[in-house]
Amino acid sequence: MSNAKEIRQITKDEYIQIAELKWTMQCEESPTIAIKNNKDEFIQKCLLMLLKPLNLENYFHFGVFENGTLIAIASLCIINKIPRPQKIIDKIGYLTNVYVLQQLRNKGIGNDLIIKINEFAHDNDSELIIVWPSDKSKPFYNRLDYKPENQPLVHKIRDY
Repeated sequence: MSNAKEIRQITKDEYIQIAELKWTMQCEESPTIAIKNNKDEFIQKCLLMLLKPLNLENYFHFGVFENGTLIAIASLCIINKIPRPQKIIDKIGYLTNVYVLQQLRNKGIGNDLIIKINEFAHDNDSELIIVWPSDKSKPFYNRLDYKPENQPLVHKIRDY
């Protein structure tokens, strides 16, 4: 990556950029979203969610910035596990909200971002990171050593 790019944790003052990129991501996946929804209302609701005290405590948002502009994001939710005799304090991570601007993909940006997240999880003594990738993104995660292991059981409550 060039010197103009910086990978770091996103500050609360920059959360509006997360909301903006999340809007872009969702519109890319489903173009009718922009027609059916109000962007300003979405941005405000997204910011309210991101700034809730529990989310501020458990979610860690990382970004790739190019000249001060957020061009890629990934969020890691750290979940504290109930103590066990062999490990009183234990945590797992849930990786979500991973997105690189479409025109900047396949340049190593997402790769570098996930490596930063993995290092953060390691430094914070997490046991593992879970991600539910799309079929299209599975090869990307496989290259970063994310592999199926003890498949979770899922009880679906409602359609997405």
